[in-house]
Amino acid sequence: MSPGIETELRETLAYASESIMPPADLADRVRRASRRRRHALTGAITVGLAAVITASLIAVYLAGPGPRPTSPAHHGRRHGGAQIVVGYASPDNLAADSKWIYVSAGGGYPGEILRAYDRATGRLVRSIAIPALPRALHVGPRGLVWVAFYPNGNGGGTGVWLLSPDLKLRSAVNLGARRYRGAAPFDVLPTGADTAMLATLNGLATLRLPPPGQPGSSSLHWLPRVPGSRRIRGVPVQLAAFDGRVAVKLGSDSGRALISFVGSRSREFTPPSADALGPIAASGSGLWAMLSKDNGVTSLGLIRLDSRLRLSTPNSIRGNPVFDRAQQVVTQGSTVWVILSGPQGSSSLACFTDRGGRIGPVMTPDFRPKPANNTGIGSIAAVGHTVYVLGSLGVASYPIPPACR
Repeated sequence: MSPGIETELRETLAYASESIMPPADLADRVRRASRRRRHALTGAITVGLAAVITASLIAVYLAGPGPRPTSPAHHGRRHGGAQIVVGYASPDNLAADSKWIYVSAGGGYPGEILRAYDRATGRLVRSIAIPALPRALHVGPRGLVWVAFYPNGNGGGTGVWLLSPDLKLRSAVNLGARRYRGAAPFDVLPTGADTAMLATLNGLATLRLPPPGQPGSSSLHWLPRVPGSRRIRGVPVQLAAFDGRVAVKLGSDSGRALISFVGSRSREFTPPSADALGPIAASGSGLWAMLSKDNGVTSLGLIRLDSRLRLSTPNSIRGNPVFDRAQQVVTQGSTVWVILSGPQGSSSLACFTDRGGRIGPVMTPDFRPKPANNTGIGSIAAVGHTVYVLGSLGVASYPIPPACR
């Protein structure tokens, strides 16, 4: 047997058998601010209960106002409403492009999955199993899908997959292999059709994978340590393309955080020691984030950083009481979406535009009707004039207010 084949066999067997567990505290702290709704559903939901909930939700959906849309244009109808029943415990991440809607779900029981839906009809096209809890889900160039995963208390694998748009074909890297020392991936930033930057437990890396379903090997290259990581004892947990560079957020077990640029030693934003830094998102004119205190329980509002990572929050945002309930920020082009907390675990959305530093009016769309069971906002994605909202059991689509386009 040639050394190359023997090496491939060892890595394949390692992928199936190795399970590397990253520090639980770090993963919990990193995801606490953006994933509070995970506490609403536990991994102990039984199959019978899941079936009952799903059946009742389907009944609510079918009784909703009007039929399910049959073309992309119908996704912008005035009434909106839930259109896709995921029918699986604790859906986690949502991504979309012009043709597909992707949802990852599982929460550990009865397993983790990734599903692709036809955006025009809402029809489930394909469902595949994932080795562990999905931590990042993105659509990259050519519509290829990147998904990163690593284990929770239920075990599983550690790696990154690159999939064809219909999820039929894939290529992969097993980050649980001994040579990668269990590099749990927290985020993936696609940089090309087959390349991406990874934020992992072991630092930053660039990754190249073969086209899905094609022969070839993966190539992973570790990047220099992010400045400031030693000072706060932090690791990269989130990436955002901004101003022609890559902004990276570092997080630590102690709750300390900072934002820097990859490859830069002179640009850095560090919040006051008592404040927690939430997820980051880049528009064309700024890098947005939220600050909080009390371990992320109490929001301190929304902030914007300029290309030198200096505070540049507009007065219309800094003084707006709407953002006292900010929990997470997501951007789509020049549109900024903010997930707001509400009573009894409910959530709502606010949106505005940021064009050349000019801030549009802040809108708080009243997205109704929606099934009472599809509570919370776990993730959002926008395509054209439609925003897709992932709730506890399904996906709803709503027209984007003209002021936020």
